Amino acid sequence: MIQIVRFKDMEMPVSAALTAMLPAGRAERMQRYRQHSDRLRCLTAGLLAKRAAAEAFGCPDAEVHLPEGKPPYALCRGKKLYLSLSHAGNCVLCMRSFSPCGADLETVAPDSARDGLAEQFFCAPEAAWIAEGSTELQRHTRFTQIWTMKEAYLKYCGTGLQRPLDSFVIIPQADAAGFAVQDPAHAQAAALCCMTGTAGDCLYAAVSEQPADAVQILESDQFFREICEKGDRI
Repeated sequence: MIQIVRFKDMEMPVSAALTAMLPAGRAERMQRYRQHSDRLRCLTAGLLAKRAAAEAFGCPDAEVHLPEGKPPYALCRGKKLYLSLSHAGNCVLCMRSFSPCGADLETVAPDSARDGLAEQFFCAPEAAWIAEGSTELQRHTRFTQIWTMKEAYLKYCGTGLQRPLDSFVIIPQADAAGFAVQDPAHAQAAALCCMTGTAGDCLYAAVSEQPADAVQILESDQFFREICEKGDRI
């Protein structure tokens, strides 16, 4: 399951009641951000993780762990739920699965700072596929697709960006329906389920051992209204 909260207003206030619902340590992390929009995204990711655990386990007493620099997860009655969080622009994403998973979310926008990054950090086939785009927008979109897939795969592996981006290859499928992973270090990578999609101005990618059963996009006002109504039951 993938849930995405989409904001119309990144200046909406952060209430003390919502902050009090966050998993342990999340409120302290949120307060370290200087920008209000960053605090709002941090809050939303924490609440999404807590909601995901409550829905997956069918109970509100799951232990949600969101360690910095390590994959998030939840525990309940001896069972582990894998989580993956990401945010970009006005969207926040949470993926959940009872097997390892990874997801990433990025905005698509022309950015001269990205020029040359594909040749520098990606594999040659990936850089070539990006360069084959017929317009500047298509090339930026392709760059974002590869980047997002790589981030999602590294989250699935649990390594993050500690591993070089050119140590594995993201392969666009011939029918343009998605992507596949070719990784010399993991023979099973090619069998992974890779999902891509859009949410507003963002692209998202997800990698898991089992297909994600659904993608749910929630408007922020609806999401926070439901959170407030459920209270301690999330």
